[in-house]
Amino acid sequence: MFQYSKKEWRMIVTGTIFLAIGGAAQASVPYLTGQVIDSIQNEKDTSHLHEVAIQVIFITIIGGVALSLRGFLYNLTGERVVLAIKKDLYNAIVMKEMTFFDHTKSGELANRLSSDTTLLQSAVSTSISVLARNIFMLVVTVIFLLLISPKLTLIMFT
Repeated sequence: MFQYSKKEWRMIVTGTIFLAIGGAAQASVPYLTGQVIDSIQNEKDTSHLHEVAIQVIFITIIGGVALSLRGFLYNLTGERVVLAIKKDLYNAIVMKEMTFFDHTKSGELANRLSSDTTLLQSAVSTSISVLARNIFMLVVTVIFLLLISPKLTLIMFT
């Protein structure tokens, strides 16, 4: 699997960069929402409220675009990896001797090959993408918590 993924390393790295941008944007929205609430409570300074509201909108748009590009790149990578695997598998089947096909039905082989590679594509593109996003979100969230309140964060983990 990694052998096939090596060819697509640029898209994987680019997708991971978009993952970092989108994850950081998603993780910062609750903090900025807290800033909006604080600005509402301090009725004296409404200019800060507008600034923070614009930041929330901007960061949400940036995060959405970045996460969409991440999903696109990871899915495209998954498609390409599965296509390369399918080509190799079909070539291996074509190179079999004729006696192999006496025992094995070619329709069963084609059906099995198609269904197995579809499952593989789902695992490669979607599952790995979601796993990477969740791990990144966990790390970024803990960093934000440490920046906001180190003592409270350490108490939470004990």
